[in-house]
Amino acid sequence: MMKSLKFFFPALFLVCLAPAAIAAPASDKPSEKANTTDILLTQQAALVVPRDRVVATLRVMARGPNARQIQIDINHRMMGALAKVKNAPSVTAETGSYAVNHPYTTQGESSEWRGEQVLTLSSGDFDAVLALAGVLQNDGLVMGEMRFFVSPDRLKAVQD
Repeated sequence: MMKSLKFFFPALFLVCLAPAAIAAPASDKPSEKANTTDILLTQQAALVVPRDRVVATLRVMARGPNARQIQIDINHRMMGALAKVKNAPSVTAETGSYAVNHPYTTQGESSEWRGEQVLTLSSGDFDAVLALAGVLQNDGLVMGEMRFFVSPDRLKAVQD
């Protein structure tokens, strides 16, 4: 029995000492992390900026058997629309893409010509754009899109 205890105590000593040797740091320098606490502070801010611009896109559209007559009709209706825009000085108008084409269908070439031109209205005066868009729709222009947004100048003024 004494013989087995001689082997038991050195083995127990090694088993108890091994975890301490594994857990010991490789260098004898004290770790700085053990003596400090890291705190991360953040701050957020938000500013709600009302939209101050509106853009409305309308289209003059025409169909018919004669391409030349389609062009004349589109030009006449666009000139009328631009004349009405002049009565709203706070609204800026820009004409855009213009196309007259002879569409093809699954049955072949269509006998009808199609044409359209885009008119874009923009302003900070929402009521003027909405009123003008309504008048132009009554004249047969088709509303394509209306977007409200913050103008670049206003956005730059409120940025920090």
